Amino acid sequence: GVFPDPESVCSPTLLRQLGEGTLSLLGPLRNGKGAAVFLQRFGAQAEDRRATIGLMMQRDHIGDLADRQQVNRVVCTLVLMTSPFRVAVVGAGPSGLTFASILSREAQGELSVDVFERDSRERDQGAGWDVDHAGQAALRRAGVDLARISREGSDTFRVFRVGQPEPLLVPGLPGVIKRVSHRFWPPCPETNRHAMREGLLNALDSRSASVHFGRAAADLRLVESTGQAELLDRTGRSMGCYDLVVDAGGVASPLRRCRVAEPPDMEQHYTGITMLYGVIPDPESVCTPTHLRQLGQGTLSLLGPLRNGNGTVVFLQRFGARAEDRRATIGIMFQRDHIGDLADELGLARHSRVLTDAEPHELRRVQGWIKEQLSDQWRDLHKVVDSSVSLSVRPILCFPFAPTLRHGNLPLVCIGDALHALPSYTGSSGNLALVDAAALATALCEFLSEQDLDRTHLLEVLRSQEQSMIERARPVGEQEKSARELVLRILQTPHYLEECSTYKLFRGDGWTMWSAAAFALYSVIHILHRLDGFGMSDISSCRLIRVLLILGKWRDLHKVVDSSVSLSVRPVLCFPSAPTLRQDDLPLICIGDALHALPLYTGSSGNLALADAAALADAL
Repeated sequence: GVFPDPESVCSPTLLRQLGEGTLSLLGPLRNGKGAAVFLQRFGAQAEDRRATIGLMMQRDHIGDLADRQQVNRVVCTLVLMTSPFRVAVVGAGPSGLTFASILSREAQGELSVDVFERDSRERDQGAGWDVDHAGQAALRRAGVDLARISREGSDTFRVFRVGQPEPLLVPGLPGVIKRVSHRFWPPCPETNRHAMREGLLNALDSRSASVHFGRAAADLRLVESTGQAELLDRTGRSMGCYDLVVDAGGVASPLRRCRVAEPPDMEQHYTGITMLYGVIPDPESVCTPTHLRQLGQGTLSLLGPLRNGNGTVVFLQRFGARAEDRRATIGIMFQRDHIGDLADELGLARHSRVLTDAEPHELRRVQGWIKEQLSDQWRDLHKVVDSSVSLSVRPILCFPFAPTLRHGNLPLVCIGDALHALPSYTGSSGNLALVDAAALATALCEFLSEQDLDRTHLLEVLRSQEQSMIERARPVGEQEKSARELVLRILQTPHYLEECSTYKLFRGDGWTMWSAAAFALYSVIHILHRLDGFGMSDISSCRLIRVLLILGKWRDLHKVVDSSVSLSVRPVLCFPSAPTLRQDDLPLICIGDALHALPLYTGSSGNLALADAAALADAL
């Protein structure tokens, strides 16, 4: 067996006999036979004081002792969980911190959670995503105030052909339905990823959890004697031994290969799509009024041709949580055959690298290359490209939704993108990661509430949760293929862009019952969007008034309604003619509508107010 701290349990005599090496003791057993007991240090570092203990006894057959103790003859290692239960989380992103925060706040018993993050805390986190209702529930459990991390009105998404005034697609509910249904169906706003992480860091229970920035985990090995996992850094040095390791390191996690059996080359997971991604600090200063109206407080996607005849998708997306934080991301999609082609074309390193305004020459060179690729239809976007303060090359990957998992007793589980990375165009990756984190934390809290903590049961819990995560991602993974085909068709076929229509997008390669029903539903919603001005006009309710006027044959008034420059809703009120006045000495008097408001259809309200004013002035 193994005991962690001989100094705390051995007598001074035994400690002196053991020293830093091995002690062997010979003596009798109660049954009259003899035994040999040995103690042996095995920690490589001075502060690692662990030792093994061995007890030798004579038995006639190989399984006699196991049978006597009623344990498995083949796997007869019984490991007592150490106290506190030690958890390592690799990756201080949203999923890793959500798991750590929920666990530290809700778990019973002694617990120690270490979160390791390879980058610094100050590193820019970029934009977030539309957090759905399940993701919002996970963040609330983790102690995050959603109002501090999300932007009001950012749950809008409009797709345009470049140069066209009317959207091709407007996913989501029209404004008129949102205003009615917001109590029953809350919005899914864009979130600021940096604000989300800071909120999660502040919510961690510091008594049981700590975060270590600038420490990268690179490998993992099973400690056979204890059943724990030893975390190793890039130099092979130990970062500690843990009862559980949660890999939340994302798509590039080095620990994924310890759980998933696959070749190390990421080329097999490449979708054929690479994105140039950057940050625009102030869209209001560089975007045209048309683009600003199309962007609003949410996301704008533009489809159009490149100079080489291919197509592209350009999107702008707000991500500042506060109203005064007007930042937006810009993303430009390109089709390339291999994962490193675009980086090679730009003369950049193939591994992920962010160009910032600290490298002005390189940044300007890439900005110039982007403008050369865009056709003349994109001239209004040149100033936006030039204003970017950072740019990076991001190949889009997709892991298989049925990965081949390794067998073994390593207490490791992958969550989020480390297990089932999905492309950004599915809109599901971040939300699935948050749900993974919350579900795993719930299962582990239930496990830790048990009286006897058994490693075999822990592994069963981990593998069960792993299968649930895979099954949860499976429907999105199955739909990803058709979404990828659509994006690639837009990027590869300029004629498809010219002929692109909602009808064609829904029809695909042929109508099905579901696609026809979806098209019919979308058509109704699109009409409501049109009536609401696609959410791009402050007076879009003019269109709703026109609908009402059509019913009453008021066509001659349509042009008048359309010319209105402001509209407001005014309920007509009428105060009682004999109000009950308070009896006190307050030197206050009300006149006009403040005393006797009358409806406008009486034609008297304003005149009475003037008469009140004159009479009071005379008396005063």
